[in-house]
Amino acid sequence: MAAELLGGKWAKKADLTVGDAAILAYTQATDLASPLSGTVGNYCVFDMDGGTDADYTEHFDFPILGDFMIVVNPTGVNLGAATTMDVSVQGSADGTNYVDLETDILDGVTIDDAMVTAVYDADAKGIMPYMRLELTAASNARNEAILLQIIPMHKAK
Repeated sequence: MAAELLGGKWAKKADLTVGDAAILAYTQATDLASPLSGTVGNYCVFDMDGGTDADYTEHFDFPILGDFMIVVNPTGVNLGAATTMDVSVQGSADGTNYVDLETDILDGVTIDDAMVTAVYDADAKGIMPYMRLELTAASNARNEAILLQIIPMHKAK
């Protein structure tokens, strides 16, 4: 299979207390009129397809002004196998043609029942107008959905 978009739109809040329930209910669109009932951040549901080809998220729809932390499976969902994942950060000038800014920022990490993190160094690797994550199941691929989180670490100026 060719690489395909498996990540949903980025959401601004999520319920991180839900455990292994249907993960599609974890994220909510931003609605300032409704009460805040989740954790604020940048979240994406990534629907792994059970294959070992590289797949990707939607581009980030929030500003990246410096370093950021990538959190894979922040709820520690039980995937039923020792799934390992490679994660790369990609960038594009036009939103169509992407290049790797950092290949395998997470390399062969086990995400079953575990949260894994990495920090992207913007000074060393760069920032582009469009950025996204590329995820590849390295082993024990599962047809499951996981949550991804991006935490900007830049300081307000």
